[in-house]
Amino acid sequence: MKDTNKVAAELFDKIRSRFEDVTLGDHSAKSTSSPEEARFFNFDYNVNDSNYGNITISLADDNSLKVYYSRNISQSMSPEDRPKWYEFLKSLRYFAKRNLLMFDTRDISRSEERRVGKECSEP
Repeated sequence: MKDTNKVAAELFDKIRSRFEDVTLGDHSAKSTSSPEEARFFNFDYNVNDSNYGNITISLADDNSLKVYYSRNISQSMSPEDRPKWYEFLKSLRYFAKRNLLMFDTRDISRSEERRVGKECSEP
C-alpha cells in the first residue's frame, strides 16, 4: 500500500471532483481540513439535483477502504440514477485495488434491522 496520507489526499481529490461539501475526519474522527490527515470522508450523494443520502468512506483501517451508506441510496434511487451509483462504487473499488487496499461496502440500515430483529425475537 502507498503512504496512507498520500492515498487520503488522492481519495479526497477523487471525491471532491464530483461532490460538494466533503467533511473530513482524522484517525480519531475529529474534524480536519487537511486531506492528508483525513481518514473519514463524509458527503451527501447527489445526482441530478436528487439527494439520496449520506455516504461515509473510511481509511481508518490501513488495509481497506470502506464505504458506509443507507438503504435510501439503493431503494429510493431512480432507475436512471442507479447505474451512476454502481459506477461510483466500481470506481472506488478500482481506486482501492490500485492502492493495494481491500474494498468493503456496508449498508448501515441492514445491520440496524438485524439487531432490532434479534431484540424483538428474544423472549
